[in-house]
Amino acid sequence: MSVAPRISVEEALAIESRLEIIRPKVRTHPIPTGQEKLLGDVYLRDIVKNIKDCQKGGGSPERTLLVIGKAGTGKSFALQHQFRQIPEFQPRRNESNELKTPLISFEADRPCGAISLGNGILKAMGFPYNPDERKPGRLFETVKALLVERGVLVLHLDEAQHMFRHKTDDAVQEVQDRLKSLQQIPNWPLHIICSGVDELSKLTGTEDEQLGRRARVMRYERLNFPGDKAEVAKVLTTTTELCDLRVPTELLEDDFLGRLVQSSKGGFGRICSAVQQACFRAIELGRSEVTKADFSRNYQRKYGCLPADNIFEVKNWQGIEPRFALADITPPKKKR
Repeated sequence: MSVAPRISVEEALAIESRLEIIRPKVRTHPIPTGQEKLLGDVYLRDIVKNIKDCQKGGGSPERTLLVIGKAGTGKSFALQHQFRQIPEFQPRRNESNELKTPLISFEADRPCGAISLGNGILKAMGFPYNPDERKPGRLFETVKALLVERGVLVLHLDEAQHMFRHKTDDAVQEVQDRLKSLQQIPNWPLHIICSGVDELSKLTGTEDEQLGRRARVMRYERLNFPGDKAEVAKVLTTTTELCDLRVPTELLEDDFLGRLVQSSKGGFGRICSAVQQACFRAIELGRSEVTKADFSRNYQRKYGCLPADNIFEVKNWQGIEPRFALADITPPKKKR
């Protein structure tokens, strides 16, 4: 086992100062994938086009986009990055110096009820809201008026599966009805983007004319190996470059890339995080390159696995599931 070189207190302080600069830069640096390009160039651009068509009286009724994918696939990060790339979505002031915000984005409460939805929209627009409000009808009349006043044309609701986290079907239906009503503002082509995990797919099974049947759906898939090898390698090379580190040849070989995908369950966001944490550790230890040991140590600390279950260490890693890392201490379920 290699021993990390000892560093002085002064060196440690200098390293931490360097990391305080590097960490935010690396974590916010986009690494676009083929999926993100499809999201921006096709799905979001189609929304821009349809808004213009609606304003001319000939838009499509498909004004809802559902972006559905497993946790950790990077869909939320990709959406926010693409939102910033689209000129039509950027805040601006009109000739009267009034602020217009064509797009607002916020995360849904859990559960997301009608009141929390309305208050979330007000908060995202920067308006005061009343957490004790009990009359959704009155609340949404205010919300609709302010959406038009502020010039909001796209509403993004992240973690939208929270609309289904209610004890009764009536509560679920109410929040969907209120969301639908926002697309019925006279002469106002509001488009809605809902992003979330698989549970969000329930929305496509509804008879709702505005949301379920008038929605487009983009699946945000996990990466697979070896099909997405190039994109995984890109994460490694881009992140190490941002950290001013070298990446050894062995980490770009199929065996390691496969382990990285398996350890992150194919989630692009998780792969990015794993590489970032490994690079940060290498910097902390005063090294100039990231190593397999950095990934192994971070995987063990994240999942608490035994050495025999560490994907970065064992020979037969293909069958290891990270979610079962604590199976040895989890009590078995009692049979009924």
